[in-house]
Amino acid sequence: MATIFAQAAYGMLVVNLPYFVTTVLGKPSSFVSILMGIVILVMAGATFVWSSLGKKHALRKLWRIATMAMAVFYALCFFIGAIQGTVSLVMAFILFPLIGIALAGSHMFPYAMMGSVADYDELKTKSRREAAYYGAFSLAVEGGPAIATLLLPILYKTFGYTQANPLGVRLAFVLIGLLAMTGVILFRKYQLGDTPESVKEFAGAEEVVEVVA
Repeated sequence: MATIFAQAAYGMLVVNLPYFVTTVLGKPSSFVSILMGIVILVMAGATFVWSSLGKKHALRKLWRIATMAMAVFYALCFFIGAIQGTVSLVMAFILFPLIGIALAGSHMFPYAMMGSVADYDELKTKSRREAAYYGAFSLAVEGGPAIATLLLPILYKTFGYTQANPLGVRLAFVLIGLLAMTGVILFRKYQLGDTPESVKEFAGAEEVVEVVA
């Protein structure tokens, strides 16, 4: 569920961006590729930083930090357009690279953590079911953007998505941030470690609790 909300947030960003560029920034639609290009380049560079951090810290904690930061940066984009002109453009060039950094961690760690989930499932069921888990994860990745396409038209119709009234486009960033933060909240009970040994230790502790209970 956490992945669905995080992916929905990203999907909504992609769908909302063309409206944001033309109605809020007042730029031609070709400017979308510039902003997304910046995000993608920063994401690519940030993966090396997140990967290095992943060797020293628990992946679940890093995912929470990355996704929480992503939620905050998304929501701050609401203020782009509050002041017209160069200020809005400068804010965009500051916030979108920050979004790229957070997106890198939020997108890469679930794939790494999936191995721990499969190891834990094997200890409980005595069978390996990676395909089922990766299939469910892929469904969540595809389902997120689908949610975005359902929510954004309602927001645009209610609050506006024109240059004269782009409030719906700006409010979309608040909703995007809320979706990402919801993913963090839903993820709070995930406690698996990042190695087979730590997964076994966690599973063993669970069994002790069940016996005592």
